[in-house]
Amino acid sequence: MYYEKGQHFFTETTQEQLEKQRARFEEFAQCIESNTTVVTVPQLATLTPERRDVLERVLGQYGLESAVLALSPGYIWWTDDFVAAEAAKSEFGVERTWSQAILEHIANLGLIDRNIVDEAYSKLVGFNYQSTHFTGGVMIAALRVSNGSVDLFPMRQIVDAFRPTAEHGTPPSVLRCELAAVGYREISLDRLGGANAYLAIFAPPSVASRTRPEAIAACKSP
Repeated sequence: MYYEKGQHFFTETTQEQLEKQRARFEEFAQCIESNTTVVTVPQLATLTPERRDVLERVLGQYGLESAVLALSPGYIWWTDDFVAAEAAKSEFGVERTWSQAILEHIANLGLIDRNIVDEAYSKLVGFNYQSTHFTGGVMIAALRVSNGSVDLFPMRQIVDAFRPTAEHGTPPSVLRCELAAVGYREISLDRLGGANAYLAIFAPPSVASRTRPEAIAACKSP
């Protein structure tokens, strides 16, 4: 199954393709299991049942566990969920990192080839990780991944990023709503001449004025 232009489409998969997919999934699962450790988070017991229930509804069980664990020395919270990150920061003062920052750090240490990192960035853009920054090198990497086609993942999403904001980006009303929901204050929002693009500047909330997790309201798409 794949998704295109607002619709889902089914495609036929051969037994050989299924076997290859299964092998890749098993290899990936084994890699995760051999390089990670499951730990308990007894600190959760310090939360009242009411507070824990609210936070689990906002962050999810595993998100809450990860956020609390990140307060301990030697741990860090890795999440690409901006709203969850701000909620945890407001509630616990926990800082976080995210996928692109992790990859860039590993690349700067020389532990991973820059071409692989650029391909990973192109896939982040393809998966609609909207805060992902990309350069010409990432665009070239996207072409490698898509076998030179501008109509396939992730090059198609790279191209979409250059379309008018109304055709791919976050409308100003939604951006204002989402940032206001977590306490950010709008400084300015200026339309860029000759395009539907805009430049928006927001100030983060102070510790005292951060929105409580239970008070965060979901925004509706226009």
